[in-house]
Amino acid sequence: MSQPTTFLVTAMFVLVSLGALVLGSAYLILQWTAKERRERDLQRLQLERASEQLRDFYGPLHALLLATRGVNKVAWGTDIWERAWGEIILPSYLQIETILLTKIHLLEDDEIPASFLDFLKHSMINRSYKDIGLNLDYLDKGVSYPEQFTQDIAKGYEHARSNYLRLLKER
Repeated sequence: MSQPTTFLVTAMFVLVSLGALVLGSAYLILQWTAKERRERDLQRLQLERASEQLRDFYGPLHALLLATRGVNKVAWGTDIWERAWGEIILPSYLQIETILLTKIHLLEDDEIPASFLDFLKHSMINRSYKDIGLNLDYLDKGVSYPEQFTQDIAKGYEHARSNYLRLLKER
C-alpha cells in the first residue's frame, strides 16, 4: 500500500472509532438522563398522590370526624343535643359520605375497610330517622357509630401525612 492510502485508511479508522465513541457516549448519557427523568417523574407523581390523599380524602375526613366528635361530647345529654345532631353532626356525616363515595380511589388500602361500610350504614340510617322524625330511636336498632371507622381514618391520615412529609424531604 502506498503511504497516502495507508494514511487515509488510518484516518478513516480513527474517525470511525471516534464516531463510535461519541455515539456510545451519547447513548449512555441519554440512557442516564432518561433514567433520572423517570425517577423524577415517579417521585413527582408519588408526591402529587400523597398531596391529593391528604387534601381530598384523609385530611377532610379526619377533620370532620374530630369536629363531630367534639360536638358530640359537648352536646350529648344536654338540651341542645337534638339541634346539634340535626344541624351539625348529620350534615357533617353527609359530607363524609360524599368524600367516601367520590374519592375512594385515594384510599391507601387495597380493600375498603368494613368500618367504612359500617359508617355509611350508620349515617344513612341516621338521616332516615331524622327525616321521619325519630331522633334517638336509631340507637336501639344496632346502628351505633362504628368506632373502628374513626381509628381507620386516623391511621390512614397519619400514614398519608408521614408519607407526604417523607416525599417532600426527598425532593
